[in-house]
Amino acid sequence: MVSVVQYLKGVTIIMTKREQEIIDRYNRSTDYELYKCYPSGMSYNKSKAWEHCKEVCTKHDGEKLKVISHNGYMFTAGFEYTVGCKKYLMYITKGDETSILLEG
Repeated sequence: MVSVVQYLKGVTIIMTKREQEIIDRYNRSTDYELYKCYPSGMSYNKSKAWEHCKEVCTKHDGEKLKVISHNGYMFTAGFEYTVGCKKYLMYITKGDETSILLEG
């Protein structure tokens, strides 16, 4: 269901409530390193997943890789990247990578 309309630089971007929630959580996050989210230590699998996130960010020439959400079992991450004149947020979850248009 499309429910949010974002106006940027004279361009209307229509997005779902879920996409807007992801963007809002990304913008509020100050966690640039996963280990800070797990002060008592993180598992090998989380460490490998964070390395994967960093690789995806590098592949897309991304910037501002952040942990968007985390709990004892999993985390989500995101970063901003640009293709041409369009700016995106890449949202990474276990087994999925989704691009959300931010500007363009």
